Amino acid sequence: MQKQSAEITVFVVLATVLIAVTSCYWFGLSGPFLLDDYHNLEPMAVYGGVESMQDALRYIFGQDGLQWERSFARATFLLSDQYWPSSPYGYKLVNLALHIVSALLLFCVIFVFLGRTSSALVKAGGVSILWALLPMHVTTVLYVVQRMTILVALLSLLALYFLLIAASARRVFTRYCCLGLGVIASILALCAKENAAVLLLLVPLIYFYRESATNFIARWQSGFIAILPLLFVALMVVTAWVTWGQYEGREFSGLDRLLSQGPILFFYVFQTFWVFDSYTLFHDGDWVASLPWYIGAIAWILHAWVVKLSLDKLSKGNLLAVGILWFYAGHAVESTIIPLELMFEHRNYLPAVGIVMCCVHVITVCYAKIRSKGFSALVALAMPLVGGLIAILALIYQCAIWSDYRVLSSKWAADHPNSIRAQSYFVAMLDENGLTPMAYDKLEEVIARNKEPSLLMRRYYFGCKLSLNNNSLDLKVLSAMNFTTGVLFETKRILESGDPCLMSGIPGGYSALIKTVEGMPLLAGRKNYYASFNDIAASAFIKHGNYSAAVRAREAAWQLQPSVPTALKLAELFILGGDPDNASIYLNAAVDLDRARWFSDDDTRQSIVRLVELLSTQKGVN
Repeated sequence: MQKQSAEITVFVVLATVLIAVTSCYWFGLSGPFLLDDYHNLEPMAVYGGVESMQDALRYIFGQDGLQWERSFARATFLLSDQYWPSSPYGYKLVNLALHIVSALLLFCVIFVFLGRTSSALVKAGGVSILWALLPMHVTTVLYVVQRMTILVALLSLLALYFLLIAASARRVFTRYCCLGLGVIASILALCAKENAAVLLLLVPLIYFYRESATNFIARWQSGFIAILPLLFVALMVVTAWVTWGQYEGREFSGLDRLLSQGPILFFYVFQTFWVFDSYTLFHDGDWVASLPWYIGAIAWILHAWVVKLSLDKLSKGNLLAVGILWFYAGHAVESTIIPLELMFEHRNYLPAVGIVMCCVHVITVCYAKIRSKGFSALVALAMPLVGGLIAILALIYQCAIWSDYRVLSSKWAADHPNSIRAQSYFVAMLDENGLTPMAYDKLEEVIARNKEPSLLMRRYYFGCKLSLNNNSLDLKVLSAMNFTTGVLFETKRILESGDPCLMSGIPGGYSALIKTVEGMPLLAGRKNYYASFNDIAASAFIKHGNYSAAVRAREAAWQLQPSVPTALKLAELFILGGDPDNASIYLNAAVDLDRARWFSDDDTRQSIVRLVELLSTQKGVN
């Protein structure tokens, strides 16, 4: 009877807290789209929205049908809306629902993982509750595009759950069904985001912890699981080898990034507990860049020592050790040698499970000791209850910040005065709200500290908007600067604008601007951005009637990223230019690429038919 009462209490508390979490996040659902949301959702509008299965497949898998990476995440975006522009509310509501489901799955995983005892029930409830309450998760749940991160966590937990069920199943059919479902969940996790590769470390971690208590998996399975960490290392080495050249487009080297991650991992732990911090979009890690190299080396030595101690304790069935190793395993992809940005708070979404495991272990040990002294259960749980209340208040505060674009951008800029992205985002907010003079002055302050090329171009754009005298864009200064992604946006905005002022202040006009940007260091080494630049340049050349230059730009884009749309654009240019031979070459290339796709695309084929008819007409006239 007492056991049943305890179980009911756990379920009631879990349900209550998850309802409270949902209520807290409700304050932030009215927030805006942010940064990468646009890049990931805008392709819905390419053909006027997703109105058919062909449109859906094109959006999910790309024009060539081969973009499997993050395809499952894109598929889930269609649950919220099929058109663009759209309202962010539906997208954020789905994110919240997935977050709650992830918390419930975490409860199931921990409960089965710890042996389905009454003690396991309490610990599973504690882990799930604390993890769901973490204010840091605001940066994941209320940032639409980070559904990718949520899906990785949800599907990884689902895969682990099926593995645990398979491991304890007595019937062969049940065991292999669950193993199959676990594999499917793992594949879907990889199709949501590549960092799901951490499953190759989490699966052995859970197995070897359980193996210390009971032999619950056959010997051949034990051997297979032991190979998974080696497979992970091999994948990381190959990935680093393939992507290492991307460091040429970064302001830090591979060694710099690796050294920076040591202090950053400690900072992630600090952020998890310091709920009074303001979690904005992300941290650029500017404070890490100023640290001497030996600080990073010392941090990694400490991490190695902690991992060694945890591995020693793991064989004794220590939950604290599992939590520590889970944290490190969760960060093994994005916080090591892959050429990514230095810091993002959402990277702690799944790894934070490990931190929470450690907290629950400490709480249960302290609870037992306090109770053994004769104190009541309420006294023993006083600190965790106060901590939970503080977390709820902090979560409401963070969600309120994320509900307002103006407050969020202002807070981000105030908290990170040396972050170019934070200041740039704040300046854009001022301009969008009709405060362009204030935005210009703020931009001058930022440029005085860091002459980032996109900021110079934005200042020039604002100068024209404000009709300032002697407003010009110094192309010589611009050409000496390294290319950054913001340059693409500013170049496109200047070239597509119909304001004569924007061309009058550029020596040599639009063609000189295109030539300058093309010659900026680091652009040519970044294939995707270089292809996008050539597409922007081609559109500008066509706008000004320079078709030969447009052809050269389109051909450069084709060499970088051969695709059906690029081939069709080239074919149309050659048709308009009276060159049927080259038009036929690219039209045939478009047909071949279209046939190579595994799904039909009637819109593309209609475009091909239209161009074939134009080409036939042109040849008939000739």
